[in-house]
Amino acid sequence: MDFRSLVFLQIFDQFFHIIFSCAYIICQMVIHPIYYIPVANCTKKFEQQGSYSDIIEAVDKILDTFPDKTIIHTVSNSRANQLRDTSRHPIEIYNASDGKVNLGLFREGSIRVLASPSIERGFDFPDDNCRFQIMGKVPFPNTADPITKARSQEDRNFSSRLASISLAQSYGRGVRSDTDWCECFVIDDNIVWFIRKNRALFPGWFLEAYVDRKVTEIPKPLCV
Repeated sequence: MDFRSLVFLQIFDQFFHIIFSCAYIICQMVIHPIYYIPVANCTKKFEQQGSYSDIIEAVDKILDTFPDKTIIHTVSNSRANQLRDTSRHPIEIYNASDGKVNLGLFREGSIRVLASPSIERGFDFPDDNCRFQIMGKVPFPNTADPITKARSQEDRNFSSRLASISLAQSYGRGVRSDTDWCECFVIDDNIVWFIRKNRALFPGWFLEAYVDRKVTEIPKPLCV
């Protein structure tokens, strides 16, 4: 093989690699998107005020538009209860103590919407088991917890690292393979600054799926 042919093959190989990488990223954004919908800045002050009307309205609009099985990550039991009690959609709750029946009903399709503060790890919802997810809050750890407080004093990124892991784990419940698809919505305004400040803490596949702009209108389902 002469020199020109060798150079051509190297250029072609690099070009193919770039095209493949771009196609992969686009594919991730198309079938596994994470949308940020501006609703509320879910701070501790917001929680103390107990005003969930904007949150409930946003969740209901998403559920109006997206008809398939949906998981709502609430971070706390109180938020899950609030959604169940005030949403116009039937929402059931899973938690570690008394939600196992609802989990089974959700898997078999008898329940369409499942809200939970504790389903971000150790659960598998491939394909039609879950097509849509809503993240109701960035899962910041409780800094009043003595262990968390002590670890945060040793490592200033400790709380952010825990939150980023929980976000990625939550998102991953509905995306279990390269061919699986699941659309995700984040309705806590804190997601914007948190990701921009802590991009290094997130896995690449999460950042590839994250749509780095606010979506003011609920998009139509991509694959339904």
